[in-house]
Amino acid sequence: MGRALAWSGWVATATLGVSAQERSELLTTAMPYPEYRSLQDDHYGHHIGPVRLRYDASVSAIFTDNRNYNTDGSENSDYGIRPSLNLGLFYPINDRQKLQVDLGIGYQWWSNNSRNNRLYISPNSHLDYAFGIGDVDMRVSNNTSTSNEASSRSEFAGGKDPLDVSFNRIVNTTSLSGSWRGSRRLTVNGGYSFSMSRSLNDQFTNLDRNTHGFNASTLVTVTDPLKVGVSASYSMFSYTEGIQNDGQSFSVGPTAQWQPLDSLRIAGHLHYTKSFHDDTGTIDDQSDFSGMTYGFSATHNLNRSMVQTASISRSIDPGFQSNYTDDFSVRYALSASISARLNSNFSFQYQKAGISGSSGEDADLYRFSVGAGYQVLRRANLGLTYGLNTRVSDLEDRDYVENRVTLTLSYQF
Repeated sequence: MGRALAWSGWVATATLGVSAQERSELLTTAMPYPEYRSLQDDHYGHHIGPVRLRYDASVSAIFTDNRNYNTDGSENSDYGIRPSLNLGLFYPINDRQKLQVDLGIGYQWWSNNSRNNRLYISPNSHLDYAFGIGDVDMRVSNNTSTSNEASSRSEFAGGKDPLDVSFNRIVNTTSLSGSWRGSRRLTVNGGYSFSMSRSLNDQFTNLDRNTHGFNASTLVTVTDPLKVGVSASYSMFSYTEGIQNDGQSFSVGPTAQWQPLDSLRIAGHLHYTKSFHDDTGTIDDQSDFSGMTYGFSATHNLNRSMVQTASISRSIDPGFQSNYTDDFSVRYALSASISARLNSNFSFQYQKAGISGSSGEDADLYRFSVGAGYQVLRRANLGLTYGLNTRVSDLEDRDYVENRVTLTLSYQF
């Protein structure tokens, strides 16, 4: 059942069209502690000595009524097929050394827009190597993904934007992080990351950039359920073409984690953030940002079969034909097991995007998803998901509405 519930939740997330990897290289980040990837009991089904392995495959049939996100969605419907293969490896070398690799690769084919046909790498593809140096726990990570969903960028819309061509990008982020437990109650963390974002065709190459990021934090256990601390980050970003403006950003402020119940986990940060840009590009935007950013999230296990999550955040993201986008976002998701074989999921996201520069555009985006997963066989799952993406702008010819239906069959070997 756990495998089916996790799979069903993945389908719901995928329909939102948000590129997790793209958002992982934001101008500002708040990392109170190094990212940790927990292992599910049913994640790896094969063993070769101490090495755990997994193999699973899926194929999705997709229908969308507005493939190019145009204001007038007529004549933009399309059908797609997306087969994929996922491989995983986990090797516990010793108590302090662990290697974990997950790779998802597939091909996406569209019947009415062959320019969007492509190979793709799933957002959860990563390599993690954990080891220790003295009292410091170290981790080397590499995350790679591709995206061709223009809806992952809140600045993009139909009308005058050239969305009838392929939005096809790859993002790779390599990071080194360390964690030192100075005492039973004190933990100190730090890290460095290098991220590359590249277009895989000759469109949108003005977004190609490199980002160097540094982060540090301290976390103190006040009581068993409460941890508080301070986290800070600094990044330098540069574009490969002289169109977007290069710049820097820093962020600092308090962070906290609270678990009042075994079933309820709450985390958050409140930061003062400043980003400033050099006059290195040709875009007509001299804007800098100075203000508060934040992120608060909660995960609640209602019972053995129902889990809900909620979050609210404000972030400053790299812009498109502007210096930055001020994003405010509210998300909610609910996953529930209806029976031993049937489970369902629901998710909703509201995003308000304020685009810097002379256009001064403000846009409201709504993303809704509902789906169900059925365990056809012990290792086979069938899922059906409906997603609705909308964008409402204060400028003319910058709106769109998309309805999308996805049918997915997956099998874990």
